[in-house]
Amino acid sequence: MPAEYTVFASLYAEFIFLSILVALFVFAWLTYTVLVHRQGVNQNPNLEKLTPGTFPKERDNLKAEITWFIGPIILIGYLTFLAWGSTVTMWANQPDPNAANTFDMDITAYQWFWEFEYNEDMTWDETHAAPQGTITYTNGTEGVTVFIWESVRDEFPGHTFQAEAGGDVVEFIDGSGMVSGESSNHRKSGHSVLTVSAINSNGDETILGVQHHVAAGFTSINEVWLPNEMDIVWHMNSMPIDDNPAVLHSAFPIEYANKEDIVPNIETTMFFTPQDVGDFEMVCAEYCGQQHSVMVATMHVVDSTQGGVA
Repeated sequence: MPAEYTVFASLYAEFIFLSILVALFVFAWLTYTVLVHRQGVNQNPNLEKLTPGTFPKERDNLKAEITWFIGPIILIGYLTFLAWGSTVTMWANQPDPNAANTFDMDITAYQWFWEFEYNEDMTWDETHAAPQGTITYTNGTEGVTVFIWESVRDEFPGHTFQAEAGGDVVEFIDGSGMVSGESSNHRKSGHSVLTVSAINSNGDETILGVQHHVAAGFTSINEVWLPNEMDIVWHMNSMPIDDNPAVLHSAFPIEYANKEDIVPNIETTMFFTPQDVGDFEMVCAEYCGQQHSVMVATMHVVDSTQGGVA
């Protein structure tokens, strides 16, 4: 079931409703026919003699034929109108690739996995024990300077505060109303994670907050992080790997109900706008070989109000 805010949600509901009506009519007529015309019901000994391959003229009914012809055409035409309308709505509202609210990525489909490449930096925060906004992250000369406000420090008396990124642990120093420290490993390259913690005298650690940073040029396999409430634009290609050729794929992020073929030697584009945070699946909707069923990726949609895109 597509997300309720997508154009496909209402389309799905109407298709299901009309399918139920058609199914009720067909099965009602089928039941009636089976019961009325079952063997032994008609005891009339003077049954007409039917010739195989010849339809009796006296059984002809032009009105019934026209009804059976016009009715399905109207139904199919209406369903086509609904489907075409949603398609036009999608393609008529393509996001501006140069807009500030657009997040651009390259997607490559192989047999049988997905590769996601970031064309711009992305930063987001996770809120843990420290309330949102009480830990700030600022680019410094040697890395990222982390500030923990006094209100958080007062909740953890006697604790040591530290930040860890890529194995680099920095203990914070007290400042005016805050404690601070600078991490030199964070926001350098790839997908870096900066964890801010409070540690008591027994060595027990409480995670206060976590910041993630993905650098432009970073690639991930079968897993992608996307900013919430931004227009996502994917430029997609199919490529060979080892002895496996480039074949036809189809990207299908189930939550957003849109699909787009990925054709060898042709770049195709997909765009959508997430409006809910969470983890969602993307599958390949075009049979692409023996391990087609394992071609699944996880999309992590993070709230752009917590760090957003930098």
